[in-house]
Amino acid sequence: MEDTRKIQIAENKFPMLIMGDENRFLKISWENRASRYQMTPQSFSFFLHVAMYSASHGFNAVYDGIQQRYAERKQI
Repeated sequence: MEDTRKIQIAENKFPMLIMGDENRFLKISWENRASRYQMTPQSFSFFLHVAMYSASHGFNAVYDGIQQRYAERKQI
């Protein structure tokens, strides 16, 4: 069952740095997805950027750990 609480994540706290047609595209492209989670398109876009940034850092940390273990095994 889907949670119906209104979740506010940084609602309108971050200024939009894009103007004109790009802003319109952002609003149209994310409007349906954002409304499903009761968020503005800007908040939803910010959430996705944070999630992708965190995922890339997690991947890099795991990859660095694998490389380090490989180097340690190679020395033995």
